Amino acid sequence: MGVSWKKAERDVAKELQDWWRRLEPRARFSRTPGSGGWATARAFDGARAKMRGDVTVVSGAVRWPFSVEVKFRDEVTPGAIERFLVGQRSVIDRWWRQCCAAAEKDGLRPLLVFRGDRMPWRVVYQEAGEERPRLRLLSTLVRYDPEPFAKSSRKQRRRPRERGMKGKECSEE
Repeated sequence: MGVSWKKAERDVAKELQDWWRRLEPRARFSRTPGSGGWATARAFDGARAKMRGDVTVVSGAVRWPFSVEVKFRDEVTPGAIERFLVGQRSVIDRWWRQCCAAAEKDGLRPLLVFRGDRMPWRVVYQEAGEERPRLRLLSTLVRYDPEPFAKSSRKQRRRPRERGMKGKECSEE
């Protein structure tokens, strides 16, 4: 792959920041130092901030509801995406479960952003109260108004089943 995973995380942070600034204009997002390895760290303004996941809010986004995991891997293939969409086990299913577990620790909603080589960025997220996750192109998600995402309840999270996503089919739009 020509792009490093660090650059990929920075690119996703920039895309999410630009999107969220339509709601909170002072929001600042960054790749998490150590890519999720810091539980807390000094934010750019000197305050303490939670820094879990691969992309974090460093200031100005008090209504941000997500814990973000970014995956840029060769394992992302059209077949892996198709298996995830129909509820079969795939590498994306494994990443989604990892993302859900990390988000639950912080009381946030999971947001998985992934792509394979020469593929567009895709996101997996779950609407509050919904059983199944949604799969979208990142370029589609950032066209949505961020307000409904901010208003979603953080308490209504559902954990995916341990063995695949049987019965929890999702569609890509």
